[in-house]
Amino acid sequence: MTVTVHTLPPELLLMIFKFACFNNNTSDTRTTIRLSHVSRSWRRLSLASPALWSSIAYHSPFGYRHNYVALQKVMTYIARSGNSPLNLVLELYSREDEGFQIICEHSVRWRSLSLRCTQPLMPIISSRLRRARVPLLEYLCVEDVPTGRNQDEDTSGPSPASTGQGPFSIFSGGSPSLQYLELRNGAVYYMRPVHLETLTTLHFRSAFSDLELTPSELYALLTVPNLTTLTILTEFWELIPDVADISPSRIIMPKLRYLGIRGQYGSDYEVMRIFATISVPLVEVLTLQNISGTSLYDPPVDIENRELEVLTSLHTLQLVDNCDISTALHPLLTQTCQRTKEIIFDTGASDLPAIASVLLPLAEDGELPTKPPIVFPELDTMVFKSVDKHDAQNLMVLLPGLAEQGRSIEKVVLGLEIANFWMKSGHGDWLREMKMEIHVEDNADPNTPMWKRPRRKLIWRPGDDHEAQPETE
Repeated sequence: MTVTVHTLPPELLLMIFKFACFNNNTSDTRTTIRLSHVSRSWRRLSLASPALWSSIAYHSPFGYRHNYVALQKVMTYIARSGNSPLNLVLELYSREDEGFQIICEHSVRWRSLSLRCTQPLMPIISSRLRRARVPLLEYLCVEDVPTGRNQDEDTSGPSPASTGQGPFSIFSGGSPSLQYLELRNGAVYYMRPVHLETLTTLHFRSAFSDLELTPSELYALLTVPNLTTLTILTEFWELIPDVADISPSRIIMPKLRYLGIRGQYGSDYEVMRIFATISVPLVEVLTLQNISGTSLYDPPVDIENRELEVLTSLHTLQLVDNCDISTALHPLLTQTCQRTKEIIFDTGASDLPAIASVLLPLAEDGELPTKPPIVFPELDTMVFKSVDKHDAQNLMVLLPGLAEQGRSIEKVVLGLEIANFWMKSGHGDWLREMKMEIHVEDNADPNTPMWKRPRRKLIWRPGDDHEAQPETE
């Protein structure tokens, strides 16, 4: 007997509906609507399933007709979702957005909120969020976007501090379930939550160069008790005269497993001051993004009395975007990350020599060394998600030089895109000649903790006659 989808039991059919309607916990609203239009039985089933309608994607409409349609959609989804927790993806561009006002009336059901809006709207939206009751909210991501039609418009400034606005707090009534908070660009300044105790993940991502936090505010962020994942901005330390103003001794973050440090050019001093401020004994992954400088001076004087910490649990050091580790930062990085077993390069969009600055620091004569130093004595894996041609050329010096000193790299892991290119070019042949295992890394699941290493597929090992081909999506 042939079984069609229409003859499946309702429970199984509903499972298929949920699988079709959700991708990475985000609802595909078009699929939900289409399923409800297939047949009468499917419509009855979909309308009787509030979870299918609990994710709302809303974009501020333009014009009366579009506004009517958008409001009808919002009200329809809210009504059909029953009492289910709501997952929201919102883009707001209007000062008096009726759809957002309706959604705010149901804030007690918010479970996740991903919000994009123009910077001028930030004070208005933060005011609404300050009054919102959000007992179920677990996830919040807020980002400001360009105000003009040019998609390349700069969103980096001026900062709210320079215009005399803010800062503004949100959720003054409490957010007892909030675990994930990500603030981008102007939202860093405009969307400061009042309550931080429940957070496990906190990300700051900003283009501003003068975002001020007071020492007491920094101390509050660094002492969130359950924090396991943190991305911090070097700019927070720039205008604080002395790290002792934050805390007389290094602040211990006992549960932190992932630490990301983002900065701009010339921010290596702030990286040193960050490591003088905090102690992160359980961190397994350290990411440096846009960390570079040309300083040749001694470390900042305000951290002289604080001993360097060795991250004994550190497994992975990751460099992202523009990274050119200066001669001032290099000794600290060498000491702090000496237990590193894996280093990841995702610096392909940069013209800065990330590999050279970390693993091939310049000799006294200003030239690349012919015999690379052993910077990380336990390093056995190198991961290349994206590198420029200069970094690829530096590998020709680095890998053979380490092998000659008995510190061979045992494993090379390639990102999917770079794998398809390298394995069809001379790079693949050269890696095989170096007798290293070659792996290809799957795209990471965005819901996986950032200290978890993604799945990797072995495509060649020494002694293999054939190689497995990288799988493309």
